[in-house]
Amino acid sequence: MTRGPWILLVVMFQAVTCLAADDNLQSAKEQAAMNRWGDVFHYVKLELQSNPRSWRAYRLLGDYHLLGLKQPKDAIAAYLKAYRLGGGRQFSSSAEHKDYVELCKDFTTVVQDSLMNASEAGGTKLLEQIVVDKGFASLPLAYRLMGYHAGRSNWAGVQRVVESLKNVPEFYQYRSSDRDLGAMAYYQGQASEAQGDLKTAYTQYLNAQARAATEIGDEAKTRLQRLQGKLEESVSGLLDQAKKLFEQRNYAKARELYDKAVSMLPTAGDLTVTDTAKNGVKNCEAGSVIEAAAIAVRTARKNGDYGGALEHIRKLASVSPHDPQLRQRLNELAAQDEQINAQMTAQQEQRDRAAQANRETRTKLILDAQELRKQGNFQKAGEMLQKALRMEKTEEVERLYKEVTRQYDIQDQFEQGKQAFEKNNYTGALKALEFVTQEDSEYKSTEVKKHIALCCFELHQFEKAIFLAEEVLKHQEDPTILERLVRHYEQNRDSRGATAEALKYLKRLERLKPDDAELSAKIAALSWDLNKHKYIGIGTLVVIWLATWIFLKKRPEWSKRINLADLERFMNKKDYRSAADLYQKVVKMALSEKEELVARGYFARAFYEVREYSKAISECQQVLRLLPENKQTRVLLARCLYATKNISPETLPLYLDFIETEPQNREVIAFVGGFCAKKQIINPTTLNLLRTLANLTPDDDKLRALLVKGYLKDNDRSQNALVLYEVEKKKNPKNIDVRVVLAEEYLRKGDPAKAIQECEEILNVSLNEARTHKVLADAYAKLGKTPELMQFYQSILEEDPHNGAIQGFLSRLLGNPSSSGVAKRQASPDQQKAMLEQAGEQASAEQAPQESGRGKMACPRCGKQVVVGTYFCSCGQPL
Repeated sequence: MTRGPWILLVVMFQAVTCLAADDNLQSAKEQAAMNRWGDVFHYVKLELQSNPRSWRAYRLLGDYHLLGLKQPKDAIAAYLKAYRLGGGRQFSSSAEHKDYVELCKDFTTVVQDSLMNASEAGGTKLLEQIVVDKGFASLPLAYRLMGYHAGRSNWAGVQRVVESLKNVPEFYQYRSSDRDLGAMAYYQGQASEAQGDLKTAYTQYLNAQARAATEIGDEAKTRLQRLQGKLEESVSGLLDQAKKLFEQRNYAKARELYDKAVSMLPTAGDLTVTDTAKNGVKNCEAGSVIEAAAIAVRTARKNGDYGGALEHIRKLASVSPHDPQLRQRLNELAAQDEQINAQMTAQQEQRDRAAQANRETRTKLILDAQELRKQGNFQKAGEMLQKALRMEKTEEVERLYKEVTRQYDIQDQFEQGKQAFEKNNYTGALKALEFVTQEDSEYKSTEVKKHIALCCFELHQFEKAIFLAEEVLKHQEDPTILERLVRHYEQNRDSRGATAEALKYLKRLERLKPDDAELSAKIAALSWDLNKHKYIGIGTLVVIWLATWIFLKKRPEWSKRINLADLERFMNKKDYRSAADLYQKVVKMALSEKEELVARGYFARAFYEVREYSKAISECQQVLRLLPENKQTRVLLARCLYATKNISPETLPLYLDFIETEPQNREVIAFVGGFCAKKQIINPTTLNLLRTLANLTPDDDKLRALLVKGYLKDNDRSQNALVLYEVEKKKNPKNIDVRVVLAEEYLRKGDPAKAIQECEEILNVSLNEARTHKVLADAYAKLGKTPELMQFYQSILEEDPHNGAIQGFLSRLLGNPSSSGVAKRQASPDQQKAMLEQAGEQASAEQAPQESGRGKMACPRCGKQVVVGTYFCSCGQPL
């Protein structure tokens, strides 16, 4: 939706609101005419809701309080609100302005009626609020308030009323009578007199005398007469002092005092003292003018400016002072006119004689200057022409002076240029000499060009230097120029043309110096340089052929070095893409074994970095073919294989090297360990990896079972193995091998009770485990409770008399395989203990792996050979 309809709606709404407001005011007026004050209040309320600043609404509200409710106090507040809202605004029509004037009249009437029933103090307070505080500009009310204050000699209160009326711009066409205005002026005069402002008081009394009634007018007249004496007395001292200063011709100070007296006196009225002060001001002005003119005339005559003196005298014709002393002074100045005219005539005659003498001297100066100019003494000629110009300025002499000055500047610049050249300041010399050529191209043309050419040679502006040197040589054979040209072509002898030019100028120089042997030798040398190509042409061709043959022979080697250097540079900058792009070039070259190792190592790394893993794997394999144990390459190959998730038993060693370099890489450890667990690859090299993986994933049953198998195979009793055995025991309590190892460890560490407990739990699972019986026998023996063990076995046989394993164990325990249970019971405790130890040792030996590689060891007590891993010797010594 466009903005147009919205704007139209807003305008229509405002128009409706205005119409509604006008209707409310009109309805309120109609209801007031019929004395229906309740309805008046209703419409006024509606109007104030739509326009809270409607002064007409507050006017009707005042009528409602006054006429309807008979509440003058509330009516005054409403009228005062209406007066303040309507004041200081532009009325939309004359009718609205007329209504506002009527409001002021009615408001004044209401206040006056209220004052009739109020005490003087109450009336004063009410008027202070309305006139002073609220600023209601009603002269009758202001007059009445002034009367209150004047009656109590409260002149400060009167002054407040006056100040409040000053802030009101107009009284809205409502004026009081002359009588009231005269009384107000009288009160103001009293207030001003009481405050010491006699000037204002005098003016107000004059106003009161002219306007007020007979009684107040007479009183004002009396006060005027008394006040006139005070005014004259107040300024008499100033006037006397000003008169003395005037007589002393101190007009400035006297005028200040007269002005001060005028400012203290009223402008109205017929005060003689006022006229005296004003005339004093005028006389001071005239005296200042006359005195300034007298000083100016005296100064002009002293300086011989008689015309200026006459001009100052003639300006005094318009001055007409009242003071007779000033008129006499003026006449004395005018009388000097004839004397000054005579002096002017004598002065002119003297000037004419001096001018004639100057003309003669000036002519001689000009002639002498022209002669000096011809001699080239431009400085002296310029000084004489300067004197001639001071005598009389003419166009011809000025032109001649400019020409001489220009020629002097040219001469001076030429000398400065030569001096700068001698001091090797070639830039400054060139600037000065070029100024000479620009100002006068004919001035010492050859010499100037010569020095410019030499400067250009030194500043390496060779083209310009050679051109000017040729110009100089056209007029004269200058040896300096010839030598500089020769040196230039020798220094820039990069072609046969430069050599030929140098030879040409050397021959010209030889004509100027025919006896110079060094010069002749130089000419001979340059001649050889110019023609030697004819003699060395064949040699040059041979050299070129040899160089070509060498280049073609060495090119592959150079190309190889360049490519290898680029490869190394790219790798150092880690620009692996650029390094990989060199592969096809490098592999085609004949590389030594060392170069091939370095290059393939670089390419393997580059291909890995750009994720071309198959190429990287190929390059790593080539390096390992030459250096199988190169760990860096093995690790890089493992990285490539890991990136492609390629693993096998053959590549497992590579992964283990990788893990060794990055032992914290959990992802690689998990990947390789998972593969080993899946393939059940358990060996000393993978065991540590599986241990690490088990620590990372302790709940992996397959991995733990595989590790336990490896630990048992190696008879590992380390702390990590024991921790894993404990976990396996909890997870798989039927793993007899693990539990037997734990029981052995409990016994080895000196806890036979825990070992017995573990063995009894094992027997509940498997009664026929021989190693369990060996640990059980050792534990009971260590506690000295072997008979209890025998009873334990007897109880087992009583429950299961056909248990051949227990019977066999007891047979080995007693050393008699055929012994019956009665014979066993007849053995002594020591015999039973020895039997049990012997049986346990035999069982342990039978259960020990035959190819575990553990070997045997000697008991430190008895020296008997026992298998490594046995915890106690038969003599009872812990191992």
